[in-house]
Amino acid sequence: MKIVLIASLMAFFASASAWGTDGIYVCAEHTNPDDWEDEFIRGPVVVPAGTVFEYAGHLMSGDIQDRKDWAHSDGIGWKGISKEEDARRTNLLAQDFAVDQKNTSAVATTAPITLTRLLPCALAPAEAVLSKQWGWTLAPIAGDATVYYQVYGIIRRGVLDTDFASDDVPVNHLVARGQLNGSVSGTITKILKLDEWSASQPPDELPVSGKGNSECWGDDRRIDISCRALTEDFLLRMRGATKSQVVAAMNVNGREINQGRRFISNYSKGARWGSGTVNFSFDGDGRVSVIAASIDPPNMAGASAAFIWNIYAAPPLGEEIDRSTKDYSRQPYCSDISGSPAKCAGGNIDRVLTLTQMSFNSTKSELLRMLEASCNLGTGIIVSDPAEDCARLRKRLR
Repeated sequence: MKIVLIASLMAFFASASAWGTDGIYVCAEHTNPDDWEDEFIRGPVVVPAGTVFEYAGHLMSGDIQDRKDWAHSDGIGWKGISKEEDARRTNLLAQDFAVDQKNTSAVATTAPITLTRLLPCALAPAEAVLSKQWGWTLAPIAGDATVYYQVYGIIRRGVLDTDFASDDVPVNHLVARGQLNGSVSGTITKILKLDEWSASQPPDELPVSGKGNSECWGDDRRIDISCRALTEDFLLRMRGATKSQVVAAMNVNGREINQGRRFISNYSKGARWGSGTVNFSFDGDGRVSVIAASIDPPNMAGASAAFIWNIYAAPPLGEEIDRSTKDYSRQPYCSDISGSPAKCAGGNIDRVLTLTQMSFNSTKSELLRMLEASCNLGTGIIVSDPAEDCARLRKRLR
């Protein structure tokens, strides 16, 4: 009881000093004054910078540590309150249910805080979050002691992560149970435009953390989905890599394709550059000989970026690949990421055929079949060819 009393007093004085300071006052929920065991069973709770609290509703009794006054609830209603107070709370609950989830408010912490049994509450500096994707449209945000916020996600690697399944992490333990509450203090005027900010962040080179695709997807059955960022530096590091090295880097096995593996990257869940698809082809020595990638733009807004690397030099169109030009340190054939030595995008049908040859080590006969498929859409259906490209290229590839 002595520890509980000290914790309560310290929380009170922390609360008193917090009000009037801009930020969000965060508390571990505590409905049983005689027991802190459940809230801190995993140890001290570190609430990291970038934790996003979303508007969650009205406090029933004004206590941020007992948002719905569970201490006086029997699961059906509240005990020991007047009819007027019961009507007031019922009206507040009705208001909360009517909130437009596409037009609400959220704040993100800008520095970490730590909650303990002795200090179960703390003030964190914060900024208002605006995001069309998540429905956060209100700013600035003024403090209101009658309402509370709860954690919606944590901004990690430039994107909002809403997965709190790892229960051994103390903050996840509280968030998953709805036991981490916040109340805005002062007026938060600084704004984070999350959608634009995420899209503007360059992809990182960090290795994939966690098991398989748990970091960005969470389904071990999808052996082709990886959380690895497809950056030019990373793709270049995969030149000449073995199958085991590719699998280790992607953190999943990939999907078998002809002489290679195919991967889909869900890095940042598509919010930043770095997600997309990549094919790794292997030579007779089991080493990467071709890398062909398509990188998606943030939130699929805009054009994708291609990257093609081949162990062999590009032959003149109409000639077979010269296997004597094998070089694992060769620079990319083209890259829309850096534009060096040339961009992949643009060009005529000749360029398209060469890109195909470099992406798949295609032979002349394979390119001819591709050309015929483009020039003859079906039985008796021939595309318009005013420049006579089809006829010209047929001769060149035969």
